[in-house]
Amino acid sequence: MQKQDSVYSQLPGASDGVLVCQVLAGDQSAFEGLVERYSAMLYRFTYHHLNDYDQSSDVVQQVFLKLYIALPNLPHGEQLKPWLFRVTQNCCLDELRKRRRRHVTLFSALEWRSEEEDMAPLTAIPDTQPLPEEVAE
Repeated sequence: MQKQDSVYSQLPGASDGVLVCQVLAGDQSAFEGLVERYSAMLYRFTYHHLNDYDQSSDVVQQVFLKLYIALPNLPHGEQLKPWLFRVTQNCCLDELRKRRRRHVTLFSALEWRSEEEDMAPLTAIPDTQPLPEEVAE
């Protein structure tokens, strides 16, 4: 019987409610069907907002994790698409807020040349550690 449920969950005509019921019954392939159904749409939506491949992938994964956790509390008869896109939008906004809070200083910005000497401030700091050759001796 588990084999038939798995095959049925892969059908494109299976509603979200049917797939959710199958996931709650323990059929993991039904959740895979939900992921396959919505992952491309959510990724495009996320990439449009964040414009970063890695962050978009992370956000989509986070959204599916939230879906898996929230499945028992979601209404079974409704479509998941509006819920998924709302959660995805909120996660994108959270990531954009994190970007604004993080002040990123590039290492290359720290290298500047003074007028008195042509040394970067990072090279002016003395290194008190022994050289590798000295350690080897």
